[in-house]
Amino acid sequence: MKRYLLILVALCGTLTGAYAQSVDGVKIDKLNMERSGNYVVVDMDVDLTGLDVESSRAVLLTPKIVRGADTLDLSSVGVYGRSRYYHYVRNGESMLSGENEKSYRSSKKPDTMNFHAVVPYEAWMNGSQLILNRSDYGCCSRLLDGQQSVLVPKFPEGYMPVLVYMRPQ
Repeated sequence: MKRYLLILVALCGTLTGAYAQSVDGVKIDKLNMERSGNYVVVDMDVDLTGLDVESSRAVLLTPKIVRGADTLDLSSVGVYGRSRYYHYVRNGESMLSGENEKSYRSSKKPDTMNFHAVVPYEAWMNGSQLILNRSDYGCCSRLLDGQQSVLVPKFPEGYMPVLVYMRPQ
């Protein structure tokens, strides 16, 4: 009986602990999206270790709150290759998504970044979902074909806890 309980506990631990969403080298973990009064708070850890950016390219990661046709873009995270990063710094231009963007040079990016955003709550946000959008940019801020989006659910799809009844001996 102890063995069955240990197996059940180990199985539940692997289902919840090892779950993370990813989109081409970027993993999302520990997502917490909740309403707090008149605001929506989004907290998540973004793992950037698998993200490689070429020298003249830029990758823009934009979390979005989505429900139906309504969308709200949160502040973006930009990872820039060496020459692209210095181009923006030397010319005094704002980064791709504006001044609120968190920007990193590819070689100086952190392994894991804590993303935190607070936005005013609106009625359409009830039951909304979080989507992470990745956009790759080339020379002259031209959007390349590599635009991807991934839904970031709070739990794995289809996860339903199962109650197990064991008859005592």
